[in-house]
Amino acid sequence: MENFDSHLDTFLKAMQAMVVDYYKRMQYTMEPGTLTPINMKRYVKVAMVEKVSRSAWCFVDKETGDILKAASWAAPAKHARGNIGDPGSWVGFTPYGPQYLRGR
Repeated sequence: MENFDSHLDTFLKAMQAMVVDYYKRMQYTMEPGTLTPINMKRYVKVAMVEKVSRSAWCFVDKETGDILKAASWAAPAKHARGNIGDPGSWVGFTPYGPQYLRGR
């Protein structure tokens, strides 16, 4: 994918802003976690890093830019939930990550 790093940066900034906004709207007293990219062989794992824990938030395919829901800490689920090059495809994302696919 062309401009992968630029698209990934834009995606991470947008998702982090969504998380921060959610924490403000819910009036949580704790600090929101930080979405942190972790480079892997085929994917970039996006981890939610909090003070005492971290969890896999999503995975991004380096070749296509497809965004995949995390099935576990180490592996993505099947079927893309969006693409980092298409902000219009990010509508199915919550502060907790990509939503489940319906009807599959």
